[in-house]
Amino acid sequence: MLATGGLVLAGLIPAPVGAAVYKCVGKDGKAAFSGQPCPAGQTTTAVREPAGAPAQRAAIEAENKPNEDAANKRILADAACAEKRRVPNGRRASLSTLSDSDKRVFAVVETEVARDCR
Repeated sequence: MLATGGLVLAGLIPAPVGAAVYKCVGKDGKAAFSGQPCPAGQTTTAVREPAGAPAQRAAIEAENKPNEDAANKRILADAACAEKRRVPNGRRASLSTLSDSDKRVFAVVETEVARDCR
């Protein structure tokens, strides 16, 4: 029994726990790991996860989730600011031809963009 445990630890006999993980090596030599078999034209190596890997992966994903959410919010805010800047930037060239009330509206829009899109 002890010898079998040693063989499992040594990697000679695959451990019965954990899902299969595939190491895919592309033509460029870069390796990627996936839970699915590799696409055609890539070298495939099946690798087994250690017993605690799914729990560790879930913990890492949970830890990274707030960072991903913050990054996604920044991307959306940047896109919204780009759209907000588009209007005043397009009107700036014709500013001298605007009426006084349109110039006041333009100034308000510029102020809001400057405040919201630092």
